[in-house]
Amino acid sequence: MLPSRERREAGIVMIMVDRPRFYTNSVLGRQWWCHMWTDGPAEELHAFARRIGLRREWYQEHHVLSHYDLTVCMRERALKEGAVLTDLRKYLAACRLPLEPS
Repeated sequence: MLPSRERREAGIVMIMVDRPRFYTNSVLGRQWWCHMWTDGPAEELHAFARRIGLRREWYQEHHVLSHYDLTVCMRERALKEGAVLTDLRKYLAACRLPLEPS
């Protein structure tokens, strides 16, 4: 896998998803969720999200990592469409971002 800078220079955008975690404090109740994000332009992430059936208003602008929250079913759809399974903590550490997504 090319480093982020090299992918951007080559015009390659990667959409990433992490492993689901069980959240007990979700506004929708207790549920498994994961994150979907990109190291490229947000417009690319929005286009991908649209393709798998997500609404733009579900995008979360976040100071650590802007992302979409995905249910397990949507995560599977994202992976089938080409998203890459990525360890979120390792990604944040590599980017030197604090470990507080969500």
